[in-house]
Amino acid sequence: MSACSRKRLLLLKATTAYSQEVINHIQSVCTLTGVQMTIHDYKSDAVFEKFAESSNKFDFLYIAAHGAHHCFGENAGPIARWADFATILCRTSLLNENAVLFMGCCHGGLKKVSLILFSLCDQISSVCGPRWTVDLSEVPVAIHVFLHNLLINQIEPQYAAERTAAALGIYFPYYNRYELETEILYLRINAVNIEPDYTSELDQLKEASSSCCTEDDGMECTVTTTTTTAPPAKLQSKSP
Repeated sequence: MSACSRKRLLLLKATTAYSQEVINHIQSVCTLTGVQMTIHDYKSDAVFEKFAESSNKFDFLYIAAHGAHHCFGENAGPIARWADFATILCRTSLLNENAVLFMGCCHGGLKKVSLILFSLCDQISSVCGPRWTVDLSEVPVAIHVFLHNLLINQIEPQYAAERTAAALGIYFPYYNRYELETEILYLRINAVNIEPDYTSELDQLKEASSSCCTEDDGMECTVTTTTTTAPPAKLQSKSP
């Protein structure tokens, strides 16, 4: 595979739970499948946006974090809302066409998470990940099976995700935005904001803690309250 045709993967590391051994394993998987991997330690939305503005585009975005219904990160570190994250991706045009968001976190495969991402950024075309909890020992297996089937066997992403689910023995859904266009359009036409006003959402987010990776390692989505306006029906992004 030539250098110019190599796929690029960004591993967004938003938790210390991902050990260096796990990161090295994922790096080896990328090497075996001909994917160039870049690691970015998530510190804040502002730092990530600055990185994204100056970065080349990626074909895969791997979220290495603890995950919940509304956000990702970890209790001891910064927390990112899926809604804010989606708008940053849209503003910075970080993703190539048909890029895949691969959720290496608990609950990343929830349909609600995908709808948040799809509704707020038209550039996000597909999302896959575990619907419930996942053990860190399973993470390298998941990305290995998925990339091998997608890039080496060259099968459809949906089937690659199904084989990943079979390998792990867990539900590992794959969502394509084009299959959810009716629901996305409904949310936009009816002005249904699936991430309500930040102030009123805080109490709900505090209740959205979930056990992730280990029973006593739950994450509460407590974040700083900010003011934002609802996004337009179709976000405009910068030119590539």
